[in-house]
Amino acid sequence: MKCLGVVQVVFVLPLLLSLLAAECSSGAEAEALEPSKKIKLWPLPRYGGADRLHSEDGRFVEGIDGSYKGFKDAGPGFPQRTYAWDVVIHGPMSKGRVYPGVFYPPLAEGDLVPILGYLYRVASFGLPQWRGYIEFELVPKNEIPAGAAFKPDSFVIPMMRFNSGGWARLPDMASLREAWKDRRKAYSGDYRDIGVDKIEKPQEGEKGPIATIRLRRGLTAEHPRAEVRAGDVLMVLEYGHEVRNVVPADEKTGVIGWVELAPMPIMGEELAKHPRVVRFVKPAAQRGPQ
Repeated sequence: MKCLGVVQVVFVLPLLLSLLAAECSSGAEAEALEPSKKIKLWPLPRYGGADRLHSEDGRFVEGIDGSYKGFKDAGPGFPQRTYAWDVVIHGPMSKGRVYPGVFYPPLAEGDLVPILGYLYRVASFGLPQWRGYIEFELVPKNEIPAGAAFKPDSFVIPMMRFNSGGWARLPDMASLREAWKDRRKAYSGDYRDIGVDKIEKPQEGEKGPIATIRLRRGLTAEHPRAEVRAGDVLMVLEYGHEVRNVVPADEKTGVIGWVELAPMPIMGEELAKHPRVVRFVKPAAQRGPQ
C-alpha cells in the first residue's frame, strides 16, 4: 500500500496520523503535500449534499468536501458585517467507517480559521448576492498571531459564534485502531460531537484561558459540559485527550477561537495517574479537574 503523506492523512482524520506512522516507517516514502495558498468553498448544492473544495493545487484538497448555506448578517445588536453561515468541511467516508467533520461558526472576511491542519484567513466572498463562494488564503508562519499556532495533527474544535456552529466529531479511537490494523474490518465504534461554547481569557492569578466544552446530545439544552485549560486531559468516551491549547477569539487579529486536542488518546495506567483529568458533567457542576 502506498504510504500517505502527513497532510493527506490529516484530511482523512487528524487522529489517523499516528495510526499510520508505523506503516510509513516500514520503508515506504511518504509523499509530502504543501498546503495550498488559496482554497475555495462553494455553497450547499441546490439538492443537498456537499461539493469538493477547490484549490490551486488539487492534491491538497483531494477528496475533501465542504459547503455553506449562504451569507447574511448576525441580526440586531451584533456587528453589521456579512457572515457565511453553516460552514462545514469534512474528509471523505473511509470504507464506510468514519465521517469526520468540522462545523464552523459564522465566518466574516478577515477571520483566521484552522482548516486541514493549517491557519487560513477568510480573504473574500465571491458575489454574496448570488451565493458565490468563500475564498481562504493561507497565513504564512511568520504572520500567525502569538498563541494561535497549532500542530497539523491536532483535532481543532472552533468556538461557537452567535449560537451557531462551533463543534466537531470525535470517533471511538479503540475501534478505529482495530479497523486500521486490519483493513477488512469495518469501523463500528461510537463517536462524540463536541462543541466549544465559549472561551474566557484568564483573570488575574489564573494560569490560562478556560474553555467551556459541550458534549452534544440531541436537541436538549441540558448537554453535559466541562471546563478545561491547556494541559488538562478531557475524557471522551472512556479515553482522555490532552488539551494542547485553548485559544480565545481576538477581534483585532481575526482569530475565531478554538480548542486544540492531541490526536491520540490517553488510556490505562497513564490516564489513572494523570493529575488533571476533566470529565463532562451536568451544567450545574463545578469546574476543574476531578
